Amino acid sequence: MSGANVPYHMRQNKSVDRMLFIDLLTRLNRYIPIPDYRYVSFGAAFLEDFKLLHSHFGLRSMLSIEMDEQAFLRQTFNLPLRCIQNFRQKSGDFIDRYNSETPTIIWLDYASAKELREQLQEIQALVVKLRVGDVLKVTLNANPEAMSPGLHHYDGRQETVDEKRDRLFKQLDTRLGDFLPTGYSPDDLSPIRFPKMLLGASRDAITTAFDGRRLSEGVYIQPLLSCAYQDGPHQMLTFTVIVLRDGEKNDFLDKTGLNNWGYQNLDWENFNKISVPALTVKEKISIDRLLPGGSAEEILTQLGFNFGRNNRESVEAVENYKKYYRYYPNYQRVMF
Repeated sequence: MSGANVPYHMRQNKSVDRMLFIDLLTRLNRYIPIPDYRYVSFGAAFLEDFKLLHSHFGLRSMLSIEMDEQAFLRQTFNLPLRCIQNFRQKSGDFIDRYNSETPTIIWLDYASAKELREQLQEIQALVVKLRVGDVLKVTLNANPEAMSPGLHHYDGRQETVDEKRDRLFKQLDTRLGDFLPTGYSPDDLSPIRFPKMLLGASRDAITTAFDGRRLSEGVYIQPLLSCAYQDGPHQMLTFTVIVLRDGEKNDFLDKTGLNNWGYQNLDWENFNKISVPALTVKEKISIDRLLPGGSAEEILTQLGFNFGRNNRESVEAVENYKKYYRYYPNYQRVMF
């Protein structure tokens, strides 16, 4: 649960990811009664997701777990709602004791890349306890550099990029072991490819743990939404799944409308790349006036400047904003 004091509420890409999650739950609410659910997450010092879920759905049973003592004390001070209980506890200890008949939404918001295997094992331990209709969201560090920061030296020379990827891949192989999906190589340790590798590792960990229940109980894990984003030095991957009964998928997709939702990822192969530019209020208003129909080129012409180092990067930034502008956060100064 490292990262407990990072001000995630001020990061636009994580904010978009969080609002996509709210939109997803709104659609799930057509099929399952989200207001009756319990919410469990790593609330960190600011508890932003707790405030959002209570505001949108009126959840009254909410539990935050936090390991770091100072972050826990700060969280206790900042508790915004009486219906939030917080406990100083490791995620693994919580999962070991977890046993709930109440329908539950759980967000395991991991930050450390060095504990990836332990995190996948915790996910495995949790999914076998989930009930039909339970929702699980997971955040993983998708920055391969975070496994071993910096460059190594060999015989007085600095390692090459290829040597570093080979070294990181060997570390990943050692760390993940049988969780590492087949068919991947050091070339996949890039910001574009690594999230897909992590999705594959998560899929294999979950399906391996859940296979016994599928055979005995006729239930399975259905992927819903996957996203990769980066606000600071670390790229993060998130994915959300739900437990369904075999044969329930078509009715579920029909009633939730997820088949027609432009952001859904109903398999483990694809993910949404969130990379919206940081905008001033004036920039946002100017761009929004040209949406939803304006092209990236038209928008950049109207603005008269680039967001990236060149026109290609700027077009990509604007195209990404066009995709997620409805979820873009509005930061404003408030006087108390």
